[in-house]
Amino acid sequence: MTVFWSAIAALALFSVAAVIYPLVRRRAADGPGRGDFDIAVYRDQLKEVERDLERNLLGDIEAEAARTEIKRRILAAAPTDGDPTDAAQTDGPAPAAGGRSVLIAVIAVLVPLGAVALYLYLGIPGLPGVPFAERAAPRPAPVAGGPDRELLASLEAKLKKNPDNMEGWMLLARSYSSMELYGESVRAFGRALGLDPDRPGLRSSYGEAMVMAAGSVVTPQAQGVFAKVLEGEPKDFRARYYLGLAKAQRDDTAGAVQDWVDLVAISPQGSPWISAVEEAIAAAAGDLRIDRNTVKPSPQALEMARSAAA
Repeated sequence: MTVFWSAIAALALFSVAAVIYPLVRRRAADGPGRGDFDIAVYRDQLKEVERDLERNLLGDIEAEAARTEIKRRILAAAPTDGDPTDAAQTDGPAPAAGGRSVLIAVIAVLVPLGAVALYLYLGIPGLPGVPFAERAAPRPAPVAGGPDRELLASLEAKLKKNPDNMEGWMLLARSYSSMELYGESVRAFGRALGLDPDRPGLRSSYGEAMVMAAGSVVTPQAQGVFAKVLEGEPKDFRARYYLGLAKAQRDDTAGAVQDWVDLVAISPQGSPWISAVEEAIAAAAGDLRIDRNTVKPSPQALEMARSAAA
């Protein structure tokens, strides 16, 4: 527990420093204007679009539309010839030094105290971590009522009047998932899927909600959903992971290891899910008493990896 709170303290200090640093640093007279900052942000957004495209969170058409809009904003933010000074930089008076000092003091006190108070209210410090591949125990149901449920009830009421609101059903489904109300999330994802069955990532999100609603058990219905996902997108990482988990839950551990090794092989380098999949492989290989390195990717996975790298 001492290590845990030490880590919390370090993170709090880092967060406070990250917020305060821009306030205490004196702006150089010839420093970049706000337009330069905006352009840097837009470039980061372009990179995020590419990452979402790789993770199948965006389709090609959506990604291209996002790129076009971001590039338009970059052009709009660029300074005009003959006027290198960003007008936004001088828009309005600079904050007084005294007011800035008060703001810094408030942030330095309230950020760490607020974070700790929120964690003590919402968190469970003594709860052990659960690896992604071992989430088999059902989780306690959240407390009924509360402001979150009231907001979601209001959203549901609006969707009853406008049932074709695709984005509304997506928001409702994700909100229910974040509250661990997976049965409701399945229902909302199902409504969204009925409106746009070809939306990238939607069907695998629907299947994942079904798994969580069943206490992390990959039911035959969820298997069918993930199999359908792979028909259209063979590299979908969630579908491949959960189909492997289905094999492990049905005592086909060797088949699960092979599926997960294939998933690692076709995943782009640095993909955030690789570490969790490797943990699952190591645990399953330990059950089989085999060396994980003796299991090689299938020819199909190697071909998919080669085609992606080409």
